[in-house]
Amino acid sequence: MKFISPTTVIEPDMLHTICLGMVRHLMDSVMSVLGQHSKMDIFNQPWAMIPPYTGFARFTTAHSHITQWSGNEMKALGRMITPGFTATLLNC
Repeated sequence: MKFISPTTVIEPDMLHTICLGMVRHLMDSVMSVLGQHSKMDIFNQPWAMIPPYTGFARFTTAHSHITQWSGNEMKALGRMITPGFTATLLNC
């Protein structure tokens, strides 16, 4: 085992580094802003109304009611944060 480098033995994968880390951090910030401005209901409405699309996880409940996220749902969430947040703020 002389070809194993200590720097590559423990290498985080993309799911745990980006999706679970950065997307959760971003969503915590978005939720904080929406909660302060009482816009959480407006943000939750479109989640269950998104039509099915190939390669996109469809949500069946509002964002605040989801307690456990799958990898595909986290990827879809990452794609929807900016448009959802923008639509919420434009509906003020």
